[in-house]
Amino acid sequence: MASTTSLSNWNWWQNHVQTDLQGGEFVNAATTLIAAGPPSLAGKSTDTELANLAFPIGIVENFGLNQNKMIQKMFEIGSKRAYHIPGRTVGAITLGRILYWGPSLLRVLYAYYPPSEAGSGTHAVDSVGTNGAKTPKVNDPAGFGSTPGGQTGNTDFYINLASDLFDHPLGLMVYLRDAQNDAYGAFYLEDTYLQAHSFNINASSILIAEGVSAQYDRLVPINVTAGQ
Repeated sequence: MASTTSLSNWNWWQNHVQTDLQGGEFVNAATTLIAAGPPSLAGKSTDTELANLAFPIGIVENFGLNQNKMIQKMFEIGSKRAYHIPGRTVGAITLGRILYWGPSLLRVLYAYYPPSEAGSGTHAVDSVGTNGAKTPKVNDPAGFGSTPGGQTGNTDFYINLASDLFDHPLGLMVYLRDAQNDAYGAFYLEDTYLQAHSFNINASSILIAEGVSAQYDRLVPINVTAGQ
C-alpha cells in the first residue's frame, strides 16, 4: 500500500496516511541524549567531533524548548490588508532532573568549567572506574565564589544561583536517534544562561526534584551520521 500523496489517492477508511512507517523508526525520550558542554561549538559541527566534548546529563525527567520569532504587523491607510515584518528569534529551555548522590543539576550543567582552571576552556571531566564512566570534577571552581554570598555550594552540590560561576554561559546538546539506533538529528544551544533554578521537596514524594529555565543565544544544527 502506498502512502497518501494527494487527495486523489486518499483512502481514509482503509489505509494509513503514511503506510511505509515502521515501528522502530519512531524517535522517543529513551533514544534522546541531552548533554552539557562549552558555551560555543568553536567550529565543531559533526557528531564525531562532539563525541567527547559534551557531558551527558542523567536522570532528566523533562526537557522543553521554545522558540519565538518577533513579528511586526503593519497596516496602511486605504487597505484592509497587512504587512508582516519578521524580527529576531528568541529561544528558551526548561529542564527537570532528580537529585541523587552525585553531582547536582547546576554542577552537571557547568561540567565544562574545571574546578582549578575555571574559565580556561579545559574540559571539566575526570575518567573514573574501569568502565570509562565520566563524572564532573567536584571541587569549587577557583576564581568563582570568592565571597560567602557568591559561593556555589560544596563538592558536587551546587545550589547558589547567585554565584559568580553562573554569570558565565554554558552550552547544551540534544542528540536524537530512533529505536533502530539510527541517528535522526542533533542541535546545540550556544551561550545559554540560567535565569531560574527550582528545588522542590514534597512530603508525599520520596524524591527531590530540581529544575532550571534558561535562555540561549543561538541554536546550531549538528550534522549527524546514520548509525553512529
